[in-house]
Amino acid sequence: NKSLATSARLAELRDAKRGGSGASGAATLGELDGDALRQQAKQLVLGSIADVVRSDVESLSHCVQLNDAGIDSLSMFELRLQLERKSGLVVPLPRFVEAATIVDLTKLVCELAGSDAT
Repeated sequence: NKSLATSARLAELRDAKRGGSGASGAATLGELDGDALRQQAKQLVLGSIADVVRSDVESLSHCVQLNDAGIDSLSMFELRLQLERKSGLVVPLPRFVEAATIVDLTKLVCELAGSDAT
């Protein structure tokens, strides 16, 4: 089934079947600080949003509201799962839903990675 093969919801299962760990980003984020952490977190957030809304990272602006980037209430939960899977971080739901922009979400990822990089 073509739609199942491209579903973001099933990405973790596909990655596991291919031998992907899914959480390799946590060690990377935890090893970074300052500008390097902010840049990596930004790429993680933009890449995750692009995966969820099925667009190119280049088409997303870092300063845009999440809803303007194509994130609705259902895709918010897909985005949270993507971020957790890709980073290995646990993203608390209350803090996640407070992030209204891509910048806010990037700052949250930096904070969760254990740095005062924001």
